Amino acid sequence: MASSFILLTNASASSKLMPMYLSQLLAAEIPHRVYNEMMTSPNDGSMGRCIEAWRRWAQENASYDRLIITDAWDVLCYGTKEQVAEALPKYPIVVFAAERNCYPEPELATRIGNWGTPWNFVNAGMLTASPQGLIDWCAAVEAHPQYDPGMLGQQWLNRRWSEASDLIHIDFRTRLFYCMFLESQEPYMMKMEGRPFNSYTGNFPPLVHFNGSWPWQPFLEMMNA
Repeated sequence: MASSFILLTNASASSKLMPMYLSQLLAAEIPHRVYNEMMTSPNDGSMGRCIEAWRRWAQENASYDRLIITDAWDVLCYGTKEQVAEALPKYPIVVFAAERNCYPEPELATRIGNWGTPWNFVNAGMLTASPQGLIDWCAAVEAHPQYDPGMLGQQWLNRRWSEASDLIHIDFRTRLFYCMFLESQEPYMMKMEGRPFNSYTGNFPPLVHFNGSWPWQPFLEMMNA
């Protein structure tokens, strides 16, 4: 288990679920930092802009053993600081969240195949790595022969994933991250012991991402019941 970690998020303004998210992080005493920059989410921005931000954030937070980077407006946290730390990977490489939807190029799905769970595809709205691991990863991405700094980040990442590139690792067992896809039709997510529980993998993912436009109200009703 990493001895120290910090959660980093980025938003130009407080909106949607962000006030609740920050309240959860404060209540759990999870170290966090909110950047206020131009959009750098790989779901919405270019790969080059993401690389620039992630490298700088890793350098600025190099005193921590591990970083968690998430979107801000559509993420919630359920779990204590210790539970989040326990869910962190035990190695320094970059690990992205996984989702059931192959976005933005669904035709890549047949080339990616099945990794043993429904969460087969990259979701770039959440990731974790050691600071140096992220710095090294950014350099490796820039050195890749197909690096395109203007391409949508998640598009570039899923293309590399379809090639089985060793640059891409995903949390396909949802130990740390859970991505809601068509949330009202989620057959595996339930509440257990007051926490989100993935009945397929048997894990309690503390960070839940609603993939931008998916409705979160049914999930909140379940968690508040």
